[in-house]
Amino acid sequence: SVFAAGCDLDAAAAVCAGDGVEPEDVLDLLDRLVERSLLRCDDAGGRTRYGMLETLRHYGAERLAERGDESHRRRLHADHYADRADRLRRDAEQTWSSAMLRQGLAIFHEVRAAARWSMRDDRSRDRTMRLLAPLWALAHTAHATEIADLCEEALGAWPVKHDELGQALFGTAAGAAFVSGRAEAALQLAEAAIAAEAGGAPRAVVAHRARALVA
Repeated sequence: SVFAAGCDLDAAAAVCAGDGVEPEDVLDLLDRLVERSLLRCDDAGGRTRYGMLETLRHYGAERLAERGDESHRRRLHADHYADRADRLRRDAEQTWSSAMLRQGLAIFHEVRAAARWSMRDDRSRDRTMRLLAPLWALAHTAHATEIADLCEEALGAWPVKHDELGQALFGTAAGAAFVSGRAEAALQLAEAAIAAEAGGAPRAVVAHRARALVA
């Protein structure tokens, strides 16, 4: 399995459909696996989520690798969660709510796995940054240090580029660094993005917020 911690129906359909399996057939397949105790089914926040034992997850990953299908399924997984991260980012920038926090926390492990694969294996800068940039919304949670480390790794993985995604990632890295107790690093990250605005870079809204926190 390419899922790190489980998925809902939308994610399962996005990743598992194909090779003769239609998206509308995925629910029936999931129900059969639940009946055979190969998947567990939980209701979290009004959405049904599916998960599996770690041993079965590793077995599934091995089978995917044997079939030569692992990279394809991981790309579908990463693209799906990048799209969800995009929506979370847009919604959170307009009106933040506790419901959005729950949504973000529910997909955090999948976003983290997708970002690591996109950055370290697929070498996709834009997808990596699309996945990580919205995590500013979770920077005040127990994941702050991990978010900061991932963002800083991504910023160092490619030449610095102060486009919209780059500016957003600097802000997320700054906010997470501050919450995780690294005020000096947070200030440096925030000021790098803010300074780039003078050269025509997009406004780094989250970086300005992070700098205000440090100050």
